Amino acid sequence: PIFACMFDKEYSYSNIAKSCVKDSPTCGVLNNTKLCHSEHVVYIGRFNNLIKVGVSRKSRSGGFKSRLVEQGLNEAIVIRGFKSIIDALEFENWACKIGFQDSMKFVDKIDQIYHNRSRITLASELPIELLRKQFPNNKIEHYSLYPDITFERKIVKGDINHFKCSIKHVQGPIIIGEYEDVLYYWNTKDLVHRELIAHKNRGF
Repeated sequence: PIFACMFDKEYSYSNIAKSCVKDSPTCGVLNNTKLCHSEHVVYIGRFNNLIKVGVSRKSRSGGFKSRLVEQGLNEAIVIRGFKSIIDALEFENWACKIGFQDSMKFVDKIDQIYHNRSRITLASELPIELLRKQFPNNKIEHYSLYPDITFERKIVKGDINHFKCSIKHVQGPIIIGEYEDVLYYWNTKDLVHRELIAHKNRGF
């Protein structure tokens, strides 16, 4: 199909046109090739006991590492050297078939911070040496990002009335604060266009 493109509303790996080439993209938009046909990385990231696989353009604004940080990952294995989004998505699709997810819901991350007591590591789930054998020509790196943290008390969704709080934890899109002995969480995406004024030990 002509719409086989990551910029299309009907995007999925199954309709990516593997025949898409830089000089003649199947979407018909030459400007897209600056993004699609540039170097990409694949990352396997861990958020507490959730593991996901994802793709990022190496030259994205802020660098691909910003993608790892904005998702709040505790650690990530990054495989460099994929020549295009198509090559990178082929690996992502394979990783999903063997059991890794390609997305994490925000509420699942909150649940992990509150409920999770056990800890896994990427090394135990996917030994890096196996990846090096699988991708001998790719540079593979391991990044430690956010520390593993678990709260003993339940965390409930905060609203604008709880903004005057003491910030307890920030991890990617998650802000956790305490207000009148109750722990609240916010998704930073929900705070876009709000003016936040920080006070020492006062939070928002």
